[in-house]
Amino acid sequence: MSGFRFGLEAEFILFRKHDHWPLWHHEITFDRLNQILENIPLEGIGSLDGLELEPPHKN
Repeated sequence: MSGFRFGLEAEFILFRKHDHWPLWHHEITFDRLNQILENIPLEGIGSLDGLELEPPHKN
């Protein structure tokens, strides 16, 4: 495949609700983070047809 291609990336900050203190990687487990992300409602998001899911980068 040739031609210009691009991807979208997002960054998020996690924080404690009661005092808005930022959380660091050692303060939350992957399982808990994954649970939070899996529970984000996706209603109202447009079609994802044509987008390709790629595995995460390893470097």
